[in-house]
Amino acid sequence: LSGLPVSAAVTVPWIVAGVVVTHTPSSMPRPVATIAVTFVLALAGKGYRRALGEDEHLRNGLNVCEGMITHRAVAGALKLKFTPPQAALRL
Repeated sequence: LSGLPVSAAVTVPWIVAGVVVTHTPSSMPRPVATIAVTFVLALAGKGYRRALGEDEHLRNGLNVCEGMITHRAVAGALKLKFTPPQAALRL
């Protein structure tokens, strides 16, 4: 799969701490997969609201929360209202 765009790669669902992770390209480099597992463990162990509140990097990956678009680029592309993640998460 090397050289293919990520969207063309086969996705492999897997389970970490009872959380199903999908859309993970099988060609994902191990360091990136390790970071993903770290985020999944934080979400599973702390719950999404606390994990996102404590980790800016994880929060930067949030696109939609409680029906609100929390990523500025996504809101702009869709020409919809942007809500800061902290407001949507009620932090």
